[in-house]
Amino acid sequence: MKRQNIRKAVQLVSLLAFPATIYYMSPAIPLMAAANGIVAGSLLFFLLLFVSAPLLGRLFCSWVCPAGAIGDLTTAVRPARVNRGRIHWIKYLIWVPWVGGLVMLLLRAGGVHSVQIDYATDHGLSVTDFHALVIYLIVVAVFLVLGLAVGKRAGCHTICWMAPFMIAGRFVGRRLGIPGIELRARSEACTACGTCTSGCPMSLPVSSMVAAGRMQHSDCSLCGSCVDRCPRKVIGFAWGNSDNGAKGKRGKLLRSATVALGVLITGGFVAAGSGCSLGSGVHMVPPTVTEDPSLPSAAIVVDGKERHIHVREFGDASNPLLMVAPGSLSDVTPYLAFETFADAYHVVLWDLRGNGLSERVPSSELSPSLMAEELHAVKQLYSSDAPATVVGHSWSADFAAIYLGRYPEEVSQAILLEPTGLTSADMESVPNVVNLFSTGYLDKAWIADIMSPSSHEALDFRMYAMLSSAVRDYFVDRDHPPPWPVSGPF
Repeated sequence: MKRQNIRKAVQLVSLLAFPATIYYMSPAIPLMAAANGIVAGSLLFFLLLFVSAPLLGRLFCSWVCPAGAIGDLTTAVRPARVNRGRIHWIKYLIWVPWVGGLVMLLLRAGGVHSVQIDYATDHGLSVTDFHALVIYLIVVAVFLVLGLAVGKRAGCHTICWMAPFMIAGRFVGRRLGIPGIELRARSEACTACGTCTSGCPMSLPVSSMVAAGRMQHSDCSLCGSCVDRCPRKVIGFAWGNSDNGAKGKRGKLLRSATVALGVLITGGFVAAGSGCSLGSGVHMVPPTVTEDPSLPSAAIVVDGKERHIHVREFGDASNPLLMVAPGSLSDVTPYLAFETFADAYHVVLWDLRGNGLSERVPSSELSPSLMAEELHAVKQLYSSDAPATVVGHSWSADFAAIYLGRYPEEVSQAILLEPTGLTSADMESVPNVVNLFSTGYLDKAWIADIMSPSSHEALDFRMYAMLSSAVRDYFVDRDHPPPWPVSGPF
C-alpha cells in the first residue's frame, strides 16, 4: 500500500495549497476573463487536462485534485458507494453550456486580446482577501456536503467541471489509437472476491470489469486502489491502448464523430481567438487600462506593487507640475477644466487606483496611507526634482494632507478642495457618516459582487447606480452632464 500512502501525501499537499490555487481551477474565472477577451490561467489549465488525458487519463483526479482529496476525506466518514445511475450526466449538463458560453463570450469580446495566467489573482495567489475566502469556503463546503450526504466522491460524479475535459481527451485518444496509462487484468486469475469493487473510490464495478476483460471506464481515475487491494495481483498498470482504436464500421463512425467534434470545438476557439465577432462586445462599464492598452496610462509603484493608472496630460512637460487628484469614486472627467492652466503648468490628472479607468486593486491597497503614497509615486514619475502644485478634492484632499506631512519638500503649493477633515477629531467622526475604506463596507461590496476584484464591471455598475444622481448634482449642471462615469441613464 506504499503507493496509496504516496498518493494521499500528494493529495494532502494539494489540499493545503488549495487556497492559493483555487482560482486556477475555477469555472467562473475563464468566463469572467472571456467577457473581456482574455484567456485566463484557469482555462489554460483545463486545456492542459484535455491534451494530457490521452496519455494520463484522469490521474489528476485521484492524485492531485484538491476536490478529490476532500472526497476521499469524506469517504472515511461515509464510505457509501454512489449509485451512479444517471447522476453522472449532471456534470455534462454543466460542462456543455459552459463551453458554449465561453466561446460566445470570447466572440462577443471580439476574440482573444491577451493571455493572463494570473488573472483574478493577487500576485498569483487566489485567497488573499475576505471575498476570496468566502468563495473558497463555499466550494469546500459543497464538496464536503455532497460527500457526506451522497457517498464516495459524489462531487466528482455530479458537479465536477474539470472531469469532462479529461473524459473527452481520453475518449479522443482512445479513438485515435494513442497509447497511455491504463489498467489491465488477468481475468482467468480472478476469484471474484469483490475486494477491488468495495475499495474503489469512484464506486465502479471493478470485479465485473475484470470478468468482462475490459478495464477502461470514463470514471476511472487510475488511483490504483484496486491494483493494491487485489490479493491475487490480478490487476495492474500498463502502457498502451487496449481499445487500439475503434474497429469496423462502428469504429469509423466513432473516429469521424470524434474528428468532427474536435473540429467544432477547435473551430469555435480559433474563431474566438482570431477576432471574429458576433456583436459589438457590450460591457456594463468601459474597460480599464489593463484591459484596453490604447488608453493613456502610466505605471507607478505603490507599496512595492506596480499598478497602472489612467492619465490625462496637458501642457508642456518642462512646465511646473500641477497634479490633480479626483475625489474618491470619481474619475478625471469633472476635472478636465484644469486644462485651462496648461499654458503655465504641466497638468496631470489621473484616476486613482481602483477608480475610473485605472487598474482595479484589492481593498487592502486602498487605505488612506497608501493613497498618499500614490500621490508621491505620481509626483516622482512626472517631476522627480522640482516641487509640484497639488490639488486634492474630497477624500483626495485628505490624501494630499497626509502626503504633505510626509513629503513637504515635494510640494510648492497645495489646494485642498472640500476635505472631510484635517484634524484627528474630524477624521474620527467621518466613519460615523460613511467610511468607504472600512473593512465591513468593502467586504460587503465584494461579497455582493460574487466575483473577483479583477472582474470589476458588476461592482462598478452597482456603485455607479447608487451614487450617480448625487454625484451628478454635486459636480455638474443636471441638464448638461458629462459622460460616464459621473452621470448616465439614471
